[in-house]
Amino acid sequence: MVFTPSKEQEPAINDRQKDILVSASAGSGKTAVLVERVIQLMETGLSKDAKPSERPNIDDILMVTFTTDAAKNMRDRIRRRLVGATDEHMKAQVARLALANISTIHSFCEQLIKRYYYVIDLDPQFRLIDDAEQQLLKEQAWQVTLDDWVANPDQVGALHQLIDNFGAGNLESVVQALDTEADAQPHPSDWLAGLSGLYQFEEGADPRQSAFFKRLLEPLVGPQLKELRDQWAVLGEVGPARFAEQVEEDLAKLATTVDDQGHLLGSWDSLAQTLNKKNFAPKLRKRKDDDDPELLDELGVQRGGLRDQLGDLHDTYFFQSAADLVKYGQKAGALIEILTRVATDFRCHYQIIKQDCRLLDFSDLEHYAYAILTGENINPKVTWSDEEARAKRQAAAQVQAELQRHYKEIMIDEYQDTNRLQDDLLRLLHKSGQNHRFMVGDMKQSIYRFRQADPTLFKDYYDQFSADGQSSEALDLSDNYRSRHEVTDLVNLIFEQLMDQQLGEMVYDDKASLKPKADWGADRDQASPATPELLLFDGGVKKTTANPTGEDAIVVRQPEDKVASEVWLIGQRIRELLAKETILDPETKRVRPITPGDIAILSRAKRIHSVIAEQFAKLNLPVMVHGVENYFKATEIRVVMSLLKVIDNPYQDVPLAAVLRSPLIQVAPEVAAKFGLSQGENRIGFTEPELAYLKVNSTSKDFFGVVQQNYYAWRDQEVEAVENHDTLTEEELAERVAGDPAGLATKEELGVNCGLIYL
Repeated sequence: MVFTPSKEQEPAINDRQKDILVSASAGSGKTAVLVERVIQLMETGLSKDAKPSERPNIDDILMVTFTTDAAKNMRDRIRRRLVGATDEHMKAQVARLALANISTIHSFCEQLIKRYYYVIDLDPQFRLIDDAEQQLLKEQAWQVTLDDWVANPDQVGALHQLIDNFGAGNLESVVQALDTEADAQPHPSDWLAGLSGLYQFEEGADPRQSAFFKRLLEPLVGPQLKELRDQWAVLGEVGPARFAEQVEEDLAKLATTVDDQGHLLGSWDSLAQTLNKKNFAPKLRKRKDDDDPELLDELGVQRGGLRDQLGDLHDTYFFQSAADLVKYGQKAGALIEILTRVATDFRCHYQIIKQDCRLLDFSDLEHYAYAILTGENINPKVTWSDEEARAKRQAAAQVQAELQRHYKEIMIDEYQDTNRLQDDLLRLLHKSGQNHRFMVGDMKQSIYRFRQADPTLFKDYYDQFSADGQSSEALDLSDNYRSRHEVTDLVNLIFEQLMDQQLGEMVYDDKASLKPKADWGADRDQASPATPELLLFDGGVKKTTANPTGEDAIVVRQPEDKVASEVWLIGQRIRELLAKETILDPETKRVRPITPGDIAILSRAKRIHSVIAEQFAKLNLPVMVHGVENYFKATEIRVVMSLLKVIDNPYQDVPLAAVLRSPLIQVAPEVAAKFGLSQGENRIGFTEPELAYLKVNSTSKDFFGVVQQNYYAWRDQEVEAVENHDTLTEEELAERVAGDPAGLATKEELGVNCGLIYL
């Protein structure tokens, strides 16, 4: 299928010789744009007047994606575009595609480390650890850290202060949280050391002059207070005269606290006094001469809500006087200074433990790659002399220059989910006038702050590139080719009311809103109405009585299990959809009834998957659960895994018994036990072709006896025909596994096509 870009997409594909940031909304075709830009770069060159000999190869372009699946999808799409090319240069790219750097940031960093490990004196024989192993090593590092502090008489007192403040059980989690946040910084030690500076208050000075106020408090409180003031002003425009006078008095007080840019005004003590909700009169009482008492009452309720929000701001941030804040701030700063020293020691011990075992975690990949490009020493076990440090910086500069020359364009997807370390690392690969960056993302889709993603980086680039327009530019892709207007209208309605500078750090304006462009064809109107629904779950549960078996069985909801009740609500709605709703098939373009495979469920956490599988089984709804943990716990998958283990080694009793007892063979427990008890020359291997033949064809209940009787008679016979016998086809295997009532009974789990609800 030939991709024809829209007018909105064309600049993102064709603009050259500048850094570009694309704000691509959901369903805007960003992947197609990325692929088309890569193809056009190779076909026409890096500039409009490029010569054919100057065209880049696919491996001259760095493409960084957020997931390995996205990287594979990108590579596959590019390959499909290249296959069948007639131009010699483009034909050559098919072979070079294997050399292309299309990967996640971690995979790219790992390649960098394996190639340039010598720059930072890193042992190249390292192994990446998983989350479980990482946690064990961190616990070991924490114990070493505690032992060191307890053994040091100059430090043990400070440690006790931390324990008194945070609690013995919480201190470790606080330190590890700091460690995780530090991992996302280009210079973790400097970042930790600078935290206590936020709590430096000068004696007698107004707290508004402190770094704490300027860097943390004002950016947080100022926009909230301005929003409250603006909402207050709207109330005064619609109310009767008596109410308008009260609002005018309120606004006069609020005008002394915040300006139109969200900057706080006045001294700390004046803010604390003015923002106290007691400073604002209570709700007006009704009078006989009121023209519209009901409107006055409603407006009074709304003003009361704003008054309560103002009180919350006061009670959260301004409940102390300036003198008290300075006093307690200084104490907090002293504690933070101790805490960051403990966190720094913990990081040092953790790093040493990993190095001694030649282990790396994922954050190490980024930090070591960054060190390779900067020449910084991040090895706590090694100290460089001044001469060695200069040599390392020179080597790093050479590596950086080499990579800047090699990569003609640096393309990064999902930029809203990068952190500051990743941003700095990618900027080191960029050199103005030599290569360019092409960054794609969407502030509205930033959901990885818990992984230290910093979407403000994307916003800052957007503002910077929008103001420039010469060496860089910001583009918007807001046309949605995925959903009909019913879906986009609902999304826009919700986000227009929720998203602003305070929540989401951007205004949901016309540029940000989704614009439906999907062409579903005229036949779409023949299907069921595409009306978005919102199922509200109040958390209450009711017991229902129903036949526990049968086609129309309904699960009895347990009062104490709200998650199961929520899943039950979803399952009931799905049953209704399957019973009477229709959709337009995207392949045939014909209207047909909805099948389970048309439905997807996005869960908020993997721990819910088992509940969904359990409740849907009771509702007779087939579901396929994505996620390795649940996948390999499914009964049918465990049976097949046992079968593979026995094929690998026929003398494993536990897997053998599992297979014999499974729907594949269905022998009695006492019969299955005989196989494990057989020893020596009487031992029967499960992979013997005779046994495989009997497994499928024998109807005798005494399965073990039949095998025992025939085994030795067949041992010396020619068994080529049996060896070539297809003992169990994929479909037969799926049918037998599906017969297990305890399993998920899903043929898809074994690769056989069938409709399922996807989770």
